[in-house]
Amino acid sequence: MRRTMVRARRLAAVLLLAGFTVLAGCASYPPGDGALAPQAGVDIRQEGRALLVLPRAGADTAGTGLVFYPGGLVDHRAYVPLAVLIARAGHPVAIVRMPLDLAVLGKRRGLAVIEVLPGVGRWAIGGHSLGGAMAADLVHDEPGRFAGLVLLAAYPPDGASIASTGLPTLSIAGTRDAVVNREKLEGSRSLLPPTARFVAIEGGNHAQFGDYGPQKGDGEPAIGRDEQLAVAADEIVRFLEALDTP
Repeated sequence: MRRTMVRARRLAAVLLLAGFTVLAGCASYPPGDGALAPQAGVDIRQEGRALLVLPRAGADTAGTGLVFYPGGLVDHRAYVPLAVLIARAGHPVAIVRMPLDLAVLGKRRGLAVIEVLPGVGRWAIGGHSLGGAMAADLVHDEPGRFAGLVLLAAYPPDGASIASTGLPTLSIAGTRDAVVNREKLEGSRSLLPPTARFVAIEGGNHAQFGDYGPQKGDGEPAIGRDEQLAVAADEIVRFLEALDTP
């Protein structure tokens, strides 16, 4: 009975977060021109429910991979520019396509995606906004399946604490992000392992982790999208490199 009540509270928190995301977005966000442009130094292909962004050298010889969940109502292709920067450093990225562009409807899809590239020996999981919340929720439900967690302007849902797991965790947010719930973001420290690394991108906002244009209710950035993506990618690459040798 208690477990059922806990799951019910978690579901309510997730639905509240999803509802907030929908209200903040009001409509789906298509990828920008930069996300659809040809990319040098990587191989990109859609395979099933994942858009794979792979190091040109091949996934079988690559470092730790990253399963990535897109933000609420954001087309998964909008995260190609970020994935390209990570893949060029030698780490495969699988951007998961979600039902109706809502990760809350496809939380477990990441488990199937990692089977697409059996040559990748180790996977971390992460996501942006609602996608990050659902990645954290999956980690809570499936301990031991992923080597690390990456959160971009995101935090675990209430009742999905992974604080006791010791899982390597990276949390990144922009200082001008006006979409994320700041109180919840700060409070998420207690839901994450004590070793979690928190990074603030000075001048960054919510939408510039992807390439889908401005987001309703977001803050005005003080840096360009390319700069914000470069900082985020550098932090993620360093995080993944640390996971290469457990």
